[in-house]
Amino acid sequence: MKHQIEGRSPDVWEKKAAEFGDIYEDVRSTRAVHDAMVKKTSAALQVWAIAKMGKNRDKYLRDALDVFYVLVALNVAQSGKSLQQAAEECPLQFRLSLSKKRAGFIERIPEFLSYVKEYEAVRRVVESAKSNAASNGHFRLLLRETLPKRLPRQFEKKLQSYFLKSTKPSAVAQDYVGCVHGVSPAAVKKFVDLARHGDQVLPRLHQELLKSYLVHPGKL
Repeated sequence: MKHQIEGRSPDVWEKKAAEFGDIYEDVRSTRAVHDAMVKKTSAALQVWAIAKMGKNRDKYLRDALDVFYVLVALNVAQSGKSLQQAAEECPLQFRLSLSKKRAGFIERIPEFLSYVKEYEAVRRVVESAKSNAASNGHFRLLLRETLPKRLPRQFEKKLQSYFLKSTKPSAVAQDYVGCVHGVSPAAVKKFVDLARHGDQVLPRLHQELLKSYLVHPGKL
């Protein structure tokens, strides 16, 4: 071949490789290039994360929002801060992976607190019934007439075992809330104990965040 194509000569390739190596080292050592990369990192990670979520992106978002609402509410309840201030301070975190099991501890906090509120209301009703009843039958009748919701069939059976003197209001309240919501009386007791001792909530909350969201407790 009379005319060698430019770039095919070993000398040309060697020169271009040397030039590229010099340019590459300049790229790695130039602050402006590093700053440009940093600016692009956040947007690139967002695109990557959304792609990794795949078809479950809506579920991830709903999960993140549910947890965020809980964290903001806990922040306000504990600190007395405004909703806006608490919302600005709390992190919005996406779970590392979705679970097919039941909701986690954080998402169930509103559920726990609703159980506790209902438990306390029922316990007061039972205390009033015990104070005004004259017999076991009268006590059961008052419970039927004054408990706030239609009695579940399972609770109707339990009702027959309640006695004016020996039955504790807490036991009735645990049975009632458990039957209404389909959880065990032991679970209701656990929710109540957890709510009454707020110092137990934060450690559990921190454990869940570290395990599922990689949020350091100090950031809450």
